[in-house]
Amino acid sequence: MIASRVSLGRLVFGAVLLASLGACSADNPDFVEPVCEPGVRSCTSLGTGQSAAAVCGRDQDDRQVQLVDPCPTGSQCETGRCTPGADLPACVRQATCAVGRSCAPLVADGAVRSVCVQNQAQGREGLVACQYDSDCASYRCLQHVGGRYCLLACDAPSDCGAQRTCAEFNVTIYGVQGTIRACTPA
Repeated sequence: MIASRVSLGRLVFGAVLLASLGACSADNPDFVEPVCEPGVRSCTSLGTGQSAAAVCGRDQDDRQVQLVDPCPTGSQCETGRCTPGADLPACVRQATCAVGRSCAPLVADGAVRSVCVQNQAQGREGLVACQYDSDCASYRCLQHVGGRYCLLACDAPSDCGAQRTCAEFNVTIYGVQGTIRACTPA
């Protein structure tokens, strides 16, 4: 009985305190209205006729923003994911693609599939060091044991050259998980 009176007293005191405080006297300068709902995907145009996939996430400064990923030329954006266009041929190794194209993974029918896409402008070709996907002609910068390198798709070690091997990588492309094969550095 005494315990319930103490609890009731605390409850009444809390209600009185809240009522006396009323509304906030000033805006919180650290509060920023969210610009989007985390994880929600959408498509956008870059204004150059090129589409892009966007997802609501956090940038390097931990701000909630739309993270925009340009789709390769010839591909399209559907439900916030870059998908192969009708004229992009499937591939399993870089040698399958014509000059000026890279064998790169996109999302098709809910799965990761590799297709020959036009090289990303100013992207570096081959198995070279990178920091971001935008550094690579293949649109993908993969984490290897010894660092990050541009994707060079392969099907067998002979696709990679001397002192290199062809290994499987688990990847997440536009929120879809899959497995691809890529050359590894020496």
